[in-house]
Amino acid sequence: GCHDVETAQGGLDLSTQNTAYAALVDDGRALPSDAECSDLVMRLEQGSMPPGSPLPQAEICAVRTWVAEGAKR
Repeated sequence: GCHDVETAQGGLDLSTQNTAYAALVDDGRALPSDAECSDLVMRLEQGSMPPGSPLPQAEICAVRTWVAEGAKR
């Protein structure tokens, strides 16, 4: 995929749970409890991620809920 260990586009390595959490939360792409200002949520909702085939609305909603509820591991 776009964000595996070999092709980590934009420096976003989602190849394992730990690297994904670090890339999303620790690096500030997902702001726990603040979905409105989280870059991750904004990009998903704008349809700019993933390029060419936006996620289904249910999956975007799940990500938004995860971030809004504190982005817990």
